[in-house]
Amino acid sequence: MAFKHNKKRNSGLVYEFLVRRLGSQLVDQDQDGAHRTVEITERYFSDGEPLAEELELFRAITETRGVSAETARRVLGEVARQAAKQDAKVLDIKKSNLIKELNHTFGRDFFDKHRLPEYRLLASIQIYIDSHRGKRLAESFQAIQLEDGMVKWMTSVPPKPEKEPIEKVDDLVCTMARKRFTEKYGDTLNVGQKALLESYVQSLVKENSADLQKKVNTDKNAIAKLLVGSYKMKEIQEDRVMKQRFVEAAKRLSELDATRTDEAVIEEMMLFHKLAEELLSNE
Repeated sequence: MAFKHNKKRNSGLVYEFLVRRLGSQLVDQDQDGAHRTVEITERYFSDGEPLAEELELFRAITETRGVSAETARRVLGEVARQAAKQDAKVLDIKKSNLIKELNHTFGRDFFDKHRLPEYRLLASIQIYIDSHRGKRLAESFQAIQLEDGMVKWMTSVPPKPEKEPIEKVDDLVCTMARKRFTEKYGDTLNVGQKALLESYVQSLVKENSADLQKKVNTDKNAIAKLLVGSYKMKEIQEDRVMKQRFVEAAKRLSELDATRTDEAVIEEMMLFHKLAEELLSNE
């Protein structure tokens, strides 16, 4: 007997659908559509919102990689406990409202526009979470398979980039990395640039890029939202050249591969952090 799963009521999937739609709208220069996507995303997934709290349970599983089976099952146990504390009725109401709004705003095909490689994992997580909120999941061969699949994900090690930026690092290499970026961007790096640079250096020290990948992806999403919010600034709309460069920057950001951790990507993100600083200073 297969588990029932409704992708429209899957917080992890819907959030990923919204992020991908925002990227497409930026590329297509659909600023009005992008504004609507950002507004809906922030309203339902901002800190403190029930769907945001459920999304954190998804991330507890999807962002746990390369651990032991014992640790993976402990994470699943904690996810189950936190899921049981959430109000299922409130979540269902929020999800129904979100589905209605997405259908009305983007059309009923919204949920079929994108294909995610992590679809089965996200579906398994939602079923697992729901099972600890009163939707009883019978102990069966399928139930065991469901949990084992998530454990397999968490114990697996993400594939490394084809080319590591530095095979072996020491204090001198880290110092040189900092020096290269400081010489290129000046001594007055802004807060975002400094945080990114420090994350990059730490990835060299630890020879592990997982935290850096997460940092780049978080920064990319934050800057994308800022670009959408700034597009209607008078200075941009009244300057044809500036408007075209703004669109090109948004397109370039949407195409940036946040899973890469080589120096070229970090340099690209340093420039976007500078652009973000300028946009914020003009608001």
